[in-house]
Amino acid sequence: MLWINTSLKILSMANCLLKDDGMNALCDGLERNTSIQTLILNNNHITDLSIKTLSKRLRQTKLYIKTLDLSYNYITHKSGRGLMESLVRNDSITTLIINNNSLGDDSA
Repeated sequence: MLWINTSLKILSMANCLLKDDGMNALCDGLERNTSIQTLILNNNHITDLSIKTLSKRLRQTKLYIKTLDLSYNYITHKSGRGLMESLVRNDSITTLIINNNSLGDDSA
């Protein structure tokens, strides 16, 4: 449904316990969405596996997201570096919120 919706600007899925399966489905829906500008995914038990999928979408697809909130998840340095590298290729995201994850200094 996300790919046909053209009016939704803010999608808050905070505290929905998406985990990896839900996150993968969300990434599939975002692939063709051109309206969502704010995506709030805090506290969803998102792991490195899901972040790798999201990073791939950010590199390959023109997303129009300006604000991305991934705080309070289970993201580590393993996928954090890939996420940062994909953001270099994405010119729409201006605000990234990633506090309270386990990124460590290796992802800085």
